[in-house]
Amino acid sequence: MRKHITIIIMSALLSFAGIGQVIAAGQFYDYNITTPKFGGSTTGNNYTKVSALEPAVVCSEQIGADYRLDVRVETVSNDAQSGYSEIGDFTRVELFYSSPVAGAQYHIRYRNKWYTPVDVQAIGHSSPDNPGGCDF
Repeated sequence: MRKHITIIIMSALLSFAGIGQVIAAGQFYDYNITTPKFGGSTTGNNYTKVSALEPAVVCSEQIGADYRLDVRVETVSNDAQSGYSEIGDFTRVELFYSSPVAGAQYHIRYRNKWYTPVDVQAIGHSSPDNPGGCDF
């Protein structure tokens, strides 16, 4: 009986430790944005970075009409913190910061291709940290 109680307590402690790690890695935030044609860009909302050690993550679920966009991390004053990476339908990218600061605010810039003649809608979720895999 005592052995079973010890196992239950250890399991509970390990579960809480796992939850603590997920919380420390931040969370995903949904986006539904439209980027202007011919290389236009827009930004998502500003979010506070939890961990200075984790890259930002973009989980792109849908890009209108199978177009592709470029994304990067920026500070709230629009200073680039990563290079651009391309996203399409059901794409996951990690964006590594040049100098990440926990507690600072960042956003994702979404940029249309210079040759795309239409505004493009994008739907998905992103995080200034790395909370895990995408749900697709």
